[in-house]
Amino acid sequence: MKHYKFIALLISACMAFSCTGMLDEDPTHRGTAETFYSTPDGLNAAVIACYSSLRLVHKDKTLYMTGTDIISNSASRVISTNSVFTSVNEYGQDLDANNKVVYTMWQNLYKGINICNLTLINGQKTVPDETMSEQLKQTRLAEATFIRSLYYYYLVQQFGDVPYMIEPVSEVITTAERTPEETIMNDIIEKMEESIKSLPENPEAWGRITKGAGLTLLSKLYLARGYKTYKHKDDFSKAAQYADEVINSQKYALLTGPDGFEKLFWYNRGSYNNPKGIIPVQTNNEKNSEIILSIQFHDQQNGSIFDESIGTAKTNYGNNSHYIFRGYSSFPGMDDRPLHINYHLGSLCETPFIYYLYGYDGNMSRYKEYNAQKTDQAFDFKGSYTLDKRFDGTFDRLFITAANVNASKLQKAGRITALNRKTASYTISAGDTCLFIPRPGERWPQDKIDASRYTVVNDNYWYYGKVDIPIAGGNTETTDALAVRPFIKKFMEEGFYYEFTGSRDMFMFRLGEVYLLAAEAYLQSNNLTKALERVNTIRRRASGARDLTIPSELDVTSNDLDIDFILDERARELFGEELRWLELKRTGKLVERTLRCNMQAGHENAKYLNENHNLRPLPYQWFIRLSNHDEIKQNPGY
Repeated sequence: MKHYKFIALLISACMAFSCTGMLDEDPTHRGTAETFYSTPDGLNAAVIACYSSLRLVHKDKTLYMTGTDIISNSASRVISTNSVFTSVNEYGQDLDANNKVVYTMWQNLYKGINICNLTLINGQKTVPDETMSEQLKQTRLAEATFIRSLYYYYLVQQFGDVPYMIEPVSEVITTAERTPEETIMNDIIEKMEESIKSLPENPEAWGRITKGAGLTLLSKLYLARGYKTYKHKDDFSKAAQYADEVINSQKYALLTGPDGFEKLFWYNRGSYNNPKGIIPVQTNNEKNSEIILSIQFHDQQNGSIFDESIGTAKTNYGNNSHYIFRGYSSFPGMDDRPLHINYHLGSLCETPFIYYLYGYDGNMSRYKEYNAQKTDQAFDFKGSYTLDKRFDGTFDRLFITAANVNASKLQKAGRITALNRKTASYTISAGDTCLFIPRPGERWPQDKIDASRYTVVNDNYWYYGKVDIPIAGGNTETTDALAVRPFIKKFMEEGFYYEFTGSRDMFMFRLGEVYLLAAEAYLQSNNLTKALERVNTIRRRASGARDLTIPSELDVTSNDLDIDFILDERARELFGEELRWLELKRTGKLVERTLRCNMQAGHENAKYLNENHNLRPLPYQWFIRLSNHDEIKQNPGY
């Protein structure tokens, strides 16, 4: 009997992600993959490894998010006429078959698929016993089918035709062929339709895949196929049907009220360096009624695999969302990377367009009137940024001092303001405000800045590098502002300095998105009444309403509805959460919206982005090892 060579990968995955319990036990003594993974214990262990792969697949979001209308890799509005653009964000020369990020994504997806294949092939042989009923066995297989289907959806969206492997690797593979994406999409939809019958209405533990998650994935799959040349005539109606099943199931509920949206992301805030209570204290709310499925992480303490999750600080498999998005600036009081701000890489950056989207003046054609090359357009806005509660629910504008900072230290660092110079003994105390960023359209006048004892950065200075910022006393200060702007706070974790030790769950599907999936599906089915109903429910929640059946000031009309409005609304609701590149690609809007709204990608020195970039290059490191690599066609344009 052959030993699956992939068994070593599965065992290492199980061990890497384990906390306590059966995954701490080395299963190699139990025999081959065929013998161990066809037992109830083995099937459970294999399915846990499938879940674990979700963390690795979603760790690097570069190719899922950057190079879009709302996410870039640069926080600078200062672009010289001789700038050279080469990165993935600009679709420049770095985005080729040798790109390491492309190959890493490819590898991680196929590793996850292989774990699922091993689970499904051997799990089908599992004989139920007193610890596992036939129904539970089918549920476990359905969970693995869900994860594999998700990964193939990612692959065909990113690469088009790809190898379609539905059996585990048992030997070194030296040949490959690309299966048409139509075949893959049709098959994963068919398999999900069958497996959803075995998914439970209620999770046996938080983090397990349910029928609601299965319906959400099916809605996404049908929506994606509906835009393809190989679409089925009922794709959009099916997408609407499944989204509505989730909405009407009464298993999930939108969080409502003035802070309903913000509460989605509450996570033990206000506990660090906050002696004066300037930062409101927030408790952990990641297990709330709106979450349909989330990837589980852990606080580096022992815990149940689905209660708090499955990792340790040593494995580098923590949630890094706080690290790739979050930023801070070198202003007085923000030295030493305080714990309440988070260490940041800043590899993903908000484009100015995302801020522009939250402004409300009754005109909903936000995208159509925007041009990223008019660099101040996003900040020359006269409407309201308070009506849509999602702006302040998404971004931080107030920062407090981490520790006492005296005048001498500020002087040595070259970070002392004019007001500080007048008061040589002035000390910024721990817990004091050190930086405030007014909303667009609410710029502070100079006399108000004079009266403050902290740095204030108005919107006309956002995104600039070393600039002269007006400070107290009518003077200016040149500062390495690190392109200051409101920073996304959805993923912030107080107390975590390092990049990979985040403990927050990563939301994959939540009810707010399902309403927008339904709205899009109804829009494309020409049912504007239902599309409007679904959109306005989300916008009423955004207004802070408690009763979502009552019209609000944010309600829109059918004249506002088109696919660009839906994409705008997804950005307002799901910024930083959704895998934006996939959404733009599947709707056919990637090139148009990115060139219009991404300052770097749309710059006259760049503009490399074209329709060929709706697919990524096949990784050279993969096909060069194939004996038939001359038969593997590279995607057009690479």
